Amino acid sequence: MASPGTSVTVGSLMGRLRSGDREAADELFTVLYPELRRLAAAKMHAEGSSHSWQPSLLVNELYLQLIKIKSLPAPSSSSRSEREHFLQFAGHVMRHLLIDHARLLSRRTARIDIAHFDVMAADEDGA
Repeated sequence: MASPGTSVTVGSLMGRLRSGDREAADELFTVLYPELRRLAAAKMHAEGSSHSWQPSLLVNELYLQLIKIKSLPAPSSSSRSEREHFLQFAGHVMRHLLIDHARLLSRRTARIDIAHFDVMAADEDGA
């Protein structure tokens, strides 16, 4: 768990990120990387073991998504810290990244199976 000073840092970084400071994203990921990597590993474990990604890759994909976002919402309740809010948001994005990746792999596998079937059918017709 992080120190209280880090929570203040996360809060200020989130404020800077909300105001459009893209360097804040780099700093935020540097501060939270160990927690984000643990979260990524947990999300991947919950989704199953068939992923070709590693937790660090999922964190990198999260970063790429974060820098595309124009604005992040502020926490809806004062009882949640900026850190908790960001980690919940990060977990949500990670889950969707894993789902999108699984769908992409499923489509690729389906195309390969169809192409393999077409080749086998052509061989049988020519035989």
